[in-house]
Amino acid sequence: MRIDIAVKRVPLVIGHELVVQYQVDDLGDLQFRPRHLSIDGSAIAISQPFTIGAPITADFGDYVFEDGYLVNAPEA
Repeated sequence: MRIDIAVKRVPLVIGHELVVQYQVDDLGDLQFRPRHLSIDGSAIAISQPFTIGAPITADFGDYVFEDGYLVNAPEA
């Protein structure tokens, strides 16, 4: 089964620090929705269900998210 996952960046102020948290923005057939980046998620690994508005925890191969934080990404 194929499903598209839209992930949004949410800036947060924690104490005196600005951090970026990644949350699930939308699920479903999003092929016509504008996007910044599209990756093949055929090898996706999730450790919890996706919930819209919740911080994401998933392994998209090169991109790894844990509790809404990006812990691994390819060098730009």
